[in-house]
Amino acid sequence: MENVTSSFAQFDNEVRAERSRIGLKARFDKELYSGQAPLGYKNTKRPDGQKIIIPDSETAPLITFAFNEYVKGIYSKAQITRKLQRRGLRTKTGKRLWPQYVGKLLSNKTYAGYVISKRRKEEIRGIHKPIVDLEIFLKVQQVLQGKTFLAVPHIRCREK
Repeated sequence: MENVTSSFAQFDNEVRAERSRIGLKARFDKELYSGQAPLGYKNTKRPDGQKIIIPDSETAPLITFAFNEYVKGIYSKAQITRKLQRRGLRTKTGKRLWPQYVGKLLSNKTYAGYVISKRRKEEIRGIHKPIVDLEIFLKVQQVLQGKTFLAVPHIRCREK
C-alpha cells in the first residue's frame, strides 16, 4: 500500500514538473522573461494579467552607469563596485555589492533586452525595455574577455 501511495506522489510530481516546463517554454516563445526580475528591473503585471518586467526608476540608471563606465576600459570590476556602492546600489536582498556580482551583472544579456533559455540554450529578443544598448553590451563583453584595447595602460604603484 505504501508503494502505491509513493508512486502516485511521484507521478504527481512528474506531471507538475512537465506542466512547469511547458509554461516556461510558452513564456519564452511569447518573448516574456520568467522568474524574479534582475537588479534594475521590477516585476509587474500588464492590464491583461500577463507578468512582465519593467525598468526600475531607482536602480536602472545605476545599471546603465555601470555599463557606461566599464565600457571605457579604464576601471576594474572592483572599482565599478565601489562606485556603485557610493551611489547607494545594493542587491535585491539589500546586501552590499561585490565584484563577482557586478561581473555577473555586466554579462547578463537581459539588460540588452534579451530573454535567455538556459535549458534550450537559446536567446531571443524580449518584449521588455532594455536598460543598455546592444552595442554597449557587446563592447562590455569584449572588455570582460580582455579582447579589447584598454584606454589607459596598467601602471604599477610599487616596485616588485
